[in-house]
Amino acid sequence: MRSTIALCLSLLAAPVHAVDLQQVVDTQIVSGYRDLAQASQTMAEAAKANCAPDDASLREAYAAAFDKWIMVSHLRFGPSEVDDRAFALAFWPDTRGATPKALTALIQAKDPIIKTADGLSDLSIAARGFYALEFLLYDPAFTEAPSDYSCALIQALTIDIARTTGAILRDWTNGYATLLSTQGNDTYRTDAEAQRPHWPHDDFCAFQCIKACSRQAIQPI
Repeated sequence: MRSTIALCLSLLAAPVHAVDLQQVVDTQIVSGYRDLAQASQTMAEAAKANCAPDDASLREAYAAAFDKWIMVSHLRFGPSEVDDRAFALAFWPDTRGATPKALTALIQAKDPIIKTADGLSDLSIAARGFYALEFLLYDPAFTEAPSDYSCALIQALTIDIARTTGAILRDWTNGYATLLSTQGNDTYRTDAEAQRPHWPHDDFCAFQCIKACSRQAIQPI
């Protein structure tokens, strides 16, 4: 992994203008979101089968889905920003400890808000996503005495993650991929505009890294 990271970073210094933006969108961005949606669905199915926080299959599915999120988490534009989806998947940094506080309040109140999709979407964003689920699966404050409600909460959060990642993927495949890779529209008038102005500096560097890696036929970091 370190050698791959080093290679990708070294490739940033090389010109990458020859890379086909359509290829990057198809093989890196959309493919990454498809992997994330599939892994998230697998995680939701694992939680449905066994919601015990120490269940090995559930923890393995969580780790796999989270890894897929990391692969696309820097793509903070377009479908991931609709309805704060990216924050709903990963509320971070949590400098005030809002996530454990929100989870504790839900569990203590046995709040029925988690029973419906609309209720989940109205939850505090701090109580949603991968980091909230990590607390429920690994933090002793939540795992030492699991309850029926905490089990239901684990299942609800995995379903919410699966729905959110699925929505991001649908938006990419139902139009945004074409919007980004085929310039001459109101959002992206030119190839250069599609690549640079819409990306914060760090994200643009990450995007260039993906492009450089794709030229070398290796997986992006």
